[in-house]
Amino acid sequence: MLLAGIDLGGRTTSKTAVTTYNTQTKKLVIHTTDKIAEITRKDDRRFISFLNSLNADIIGIDAPLSLPDTNTVDYLYRKADREVKALSPFTIGEITARAMYLKTGLTTRVFEVYPKSLLQLHKLPSIKYKDNPVKIEEITNFISEEYELVLPSQNLSGDDLDSILCTVILLHFTMGAYQKLENKTPFIIPLKMAEMKKNSITL
Repeated sequence: MLLAGIDLGGRTTSKTAVTTYNTQTKKLVIHTTDKIAEITRKDDRRFISFLNSLNADIIGIDAPLSLPDTNTVDYLYRKADREVKALSPFTIGEITARAMYLKTGLTTRVFEVYPKSLLQLHKLPSIKYKDNPVKIEEITNFISEEYELVLPSQNLSGDDLDSILCTVILLHFTMGAYQKLENKTPFIIPLKMAEMKKNSITL
């Protein structure tokens, strides 16, 4: 099974990274922000074509894939946003719109994921870690050992790291160790492997 995690930036920022992981061969590939910028040239039609060419079985995107119910008092947030303490989809409007657009062109199942939920699960630094090389190294080393992943030796950016975390959350899904926060999206967060569910994978 091929998993693909996407740390999505605004279309104009070019700060988007993609990581793929083959659960059979254990091969992990990081498509860095520079590589994705070169491939897409800020054209999401190119990005959709690239993602579809990966032939991933599941894609996880770190961006809202649905909007809050504006007919409620808490119209800025979805229930899931409150649960994981994420920003309102309206606050990051460009990224939200971009993610929803991408989903319409993808040919495989797409989940919404939240990298910080994996860090919180393992009690790793989850505040302002993306711009802190020391925290990035600490998280990278832990993830590498905990999940037996072979990660590149070069320094990773915070965006590259988040794409890895997105992919690991999908790995939790394949093992039944996850919780679904939103059915419509769906939005999933990882659980400890001890909390694995039986026969929970539906592709």
